[in-house]
This record gives sequence, C-alpha cells and structure tokens, in this order.
Amino acid sequence: MDTIVIRIGGLHAGYLGPYGNAWIETPHWDRFAAAALTFDQCLAEHAALARAARSGAEHAPTGQPRETGSRLAERLRAHGVRTVLIRDPSCSAGAGAADEPAFDEVIRPPGAAARGAGPLFQAGAEWLRSDRPPGPSFLFLDAHGAHPPWQPAESYRARYEVPASPDPSGARGRADDKPEETIDAGPSRVPAPDDPAVRAARTLYAATVTQLDDELGTFLDALTQSDAWDNTMLLLTSDYGQPLGEHGVVGTDPIRLYEELVRVPLVVRLPGVSGPSSRSRALVTVADLEATVLEMLGLPIPADAEGRSLLPIARSEHREVREFACLHVAGVASALRTTQWHLILPVASPAGAEPELYAKPEDRWEQNNLARQCPEVVAELEAKLRAAEPPPGS
Repeated sequence: MDTIVIRIGGLHAGYLGPYGNAWIETPHWDRFAAAALTFDQCLAEHAALARAARSGAEHAPTGQPRETGSRLAERLRAHGVRTVLIRDPSCSAGAGAADEPAFDEVIRPPGAAARGAGPLFQAGAEWLRSDRPPGPSFLFLDAHGAHPPWQPAESYRARYEVPASPDPSGARGRADDKPEETIDAGPSRVPAPDDPAVRAARTLYAATVTQLDDELGTFLDALTQSDAWDNTMLLLTSDYGQPLGEHGVVGTDPIRLYEELVRVPLVVRLPGVSGPSSRSRALVTVADLEATVLEMLGLPIPADAEGRSLLPIARSEHREVREFACLHVAGVASALRTTQWHLILPVASPAGAEPELYAKPEDRWEQNNLARQCPEVVAELEAKLRAAEPPPGS
C-alpha cells in the first residue's frame, strides 16, 4: 500500500466546505471528504505554531518536537518504504529544510511560489504517472498554501469581489493599514464582522483557498484515475490555522492559542478501514498520523511515538484516543483542550491578564470566556496542564 500525506499550510478549518463553510467554493475538498473520514477536532502540530509547540500526546513530550513528516519518513525508510518529498521552495527556507535528509528523494517544482500551489500539485501528478521502483512508497506533498502573503490570481479575486487594494501583505497585525501592530484580544477590541478591512482580508483569503482547492483537484484527479487509487492511503491536513479577525488579529499570530490558529482540517482515506462520508468528534492531533500510518501498514509503533493511532476510531472500536491535548508557546502561553473545554493560560501577559475558558463545541470561535463563572473547571484543567508542561528551557 502507498501512503500520501498532503499538508497545505495556513488553512483555517472554518473556511472549508467539509467543516461547514457554505460561501467559499472548495469542491475538491468536498468530494474527497465524501469518500473519507473527517475529524472535526484536530489540533495543529508544527514547530512554527509556537517555538515549543506540543500537541502530540495527553502529556506534553519533553524536548523540541520534530515534524510528523520527517519522523514518519525515517520510520518508513527503516522498513524499506521509498520516501519522497515534494515541497514548495518557500517551505524549505531556513529551518524548514532540516527535515529533508529524512527522505530518499526531494523534489522542488520549478516556479512554485506563494502565489499558488499549482506547480507542486502538478509535480505530484507527474510523480504518480512516473515509472517508480517496485514496492511501497510514501509521498509527502508540502505546500506553502494559505500562509500570507495572499496573492490569488485575478480570476479568483473576481469570484469574491475582493476590493482592488486590500492590505496586500496579509501579515500579522491589526485588521487595518498598520500590519506591524497587534490588537489586544479583549472583546471590546475585536473588529466587527462588517469592518471593511476585515471583509477585505477574508475575501482575499477565500479567493486564495478556492485557488488552492482547484490546484489540489488536479492532483486528486490524477490519483483517482490511476491504478494506485484503490490501494493508496491519503491524508489531507494543514500545519496550523489562520486568524482572520476572530480575536482582533488578521494573519499569522503564533502566540494566541485560539481555535482559528490551533485547529486544523484532517480528512483521511484508509482503504478497507474507514467508510465514505464518515465523521469523528474525537480529539486528535496531526502527530497522530505517524502511528496511524504505521499501524495501517502493519508496522510496529515505536514507544517514543508522540501520537496515537486513529485506526480504532476509523474501525468504530473506540470513540476517543485521548482525554486532552496540550499546546505550549514557551514563555508566552499554554493551552489545554478537551472535547468539552478549551483553557488558555497566559504566561507572559499584560498585568491583570486572566485565564480564558471556552465551552466546546458550542463556542466554536471562543467569544464567551467562562473562566469566572466556572472556577472549578479552570482549577481542574490548570492542574492537568501544569503537570504536562515541558521543563523550563525545553
């Protein structure tokens, strides 16, 4: 069996059809979800989210985490699986290239850039049609995706009537013309949904997402029309989300552990295991892909694997694989997520900052802080979070 993992960066789960969005066109995500298992509560796992992000287990592992793609590639190579990485050049900058030695082959499509993932998915389609060595393969497609700057083609901007001159940077900052400022997250500072700058950013992002969806579709077409489709495990996800005005910030803000940043899409097709159009509300993380793929291929799951196999959920044997998951931004904030609550504890905060507690799934985008009304819940979750925090300096 072949394995394909597609990671499209910066995807806000709430801007995709499989997660309930009705105004943004994502037909290719929709059709894949119709043939796959969708996880409604998947947390990010990416070092760029937080300088020390940990979301792979009930208790935060010690030491700096490594991305699932490189960990999994190393495990599979050890068992004779050929590993291939196709990556946007912009994803290879700086520390992003550190995981590339884990792969047998690294392909950087010519012309790939933040403006679109077309060259990357075309390279993936060509790889599918190529003469490959016999035996199982692992393909990891790593797209810059919806990270700023947002520069969709004019035809996609026209679909959503993007204003002629929205903030072109898509950079972290206020939803106005001051991209280097940030807004305090207090409710009185959250821009109104009809704020012109917020609307412009959201429509520009929507155009970007639809363009990415069409580009993904070219690869899905090639895969479903190939002989390999029936025997290929396919997993679609993102590295982390994208704030779009929910808490006064538009663009990547890696220190605010709200839903729009830490929740990512995860849709998986596991031949012979998961049925079409199925969903799970289990609390899962991107780190779980490692154990899931290994078990699916009949390979041992190492004791130091950070995630949990999702096959028991796919087989309807269990409804959950963990009680809670943790996220940490070293020296800034920590968060603990259960299926019922999301607790955020500020570490380096303005004087007087208090814990934030949100009910899940009712308060989807975390607008109603219940910390003062539910102090006993805060105390219980904080105790679990403190016990799971990594040692200082790790």
